[in-house]
Amino acid sequence: MRKLVVIFISIFTITNITLLNVNADEEIYYTNANNVSMTEDEYNYFVEMFSEEYPSLVTTEVYNRYLENGYFGQPIEKVVYDEDLAFQQTITPYAEIQGTVHETTAKKLVLSKSCTSSFCAIAVTLTWKGQPNVKSWDVIGALLYGNVTLMDDPITDLTYSGGTISYNDPYFVGGGFGTSVKMQTSTTNMRIYQSYDVYGSGTVYASYQHATTSISKTNSKKYTVGYGGYGGVFHFYGAAEGVYDQMGGVYSTINV
Repeated sequence: MRKLVVIFISIFTITNITLLNVNADEEIYYTNANNVSMTEDEYNYFVEMFSEEYPSLVTTEVYNRYLENGYFGQPIEKVVYDEDLAFQQTITPYAEIQGTVHETTAKKLVLSKSCTSSFCAIAVTLTWKGQPNVKSWDVIGALLYGNVTLMDDPITDLTYSGGTISYNDPYFVGGGFGTSVKMQTSTTNMRIYQSYDVYGSGTVYASYQHATTSISKTNSKKYTVGYGGYGGVFHFYGAAEGVYDQMGGVYSTINV
C-alpha cells in the first residue's frame, strides 16, 4: 500500500477575544443552527482549526470552551498526512474538496494545535476524499506520550450528507484513547472530527484507522494504545488484528 506523508506548519493569528458570546463590542458575523453567534475572527479561527464546514457545527459548549480558555487569538499549528499527495508546499486554508464522490480509500488526516501558556486545544480532522469501499466501524484516537494530561473527554463527530452523528463513548486504554465511528453512505465527503484539551510536556500522536473488512463495534475496541502501533497509536489484537488499514498518523509536541 502506498503511503505518502506530507507535513507542514500553518500559522494563523486573529484578534484576541476576551468576552463571552455574545460580545456587544464585537460585530456578529455568523450565527449557526445551534444559535451560536461568532465574530468573523472567531468564524475564521474555527475554519482554520477544523474545516470550512465546522462553524455550522459549533455548539455553545464548544464555543465557550474555546473562548474561556483563551484560544481565540492564538496561533494554529497544523500537521497533515495525505495519502494522495507526493509533495505539497502550501495550503489553501478554505479550499473545498471538489469532484464526484467515488469508491476510494484516499483520505487526509490533519492535527491542529492551538495553545495558551497553560494548555493546548487539539483538533483532529479526517476527511474522506470519496466513498469508502467498506462501511464498518473505524477508529480514531490518540496516544498521550510523556507527561501529557487530557483535560476532558474527547468530542467526536462524523458529518455526512445525512447530517451529524456524535459519539460520546471514548475507550480509554493504555496510554490514550480511541472512539469507534460507523461509516455511512454519503453523497458528500465524510469528515470525522475529534477535539480535546491537554496540558503538560510530551507528544500527542493521533491516528485514524479504517476497517478494510466488516467488524462489530465490540470487536473494533480490541486494541491497546501505545507507542509504535498503527499510526503510532493502535495495537490491535484478536478479532481486530489484520482488519485495519495501517494509515499513517500525525503528531505534535506539547510543552505547557
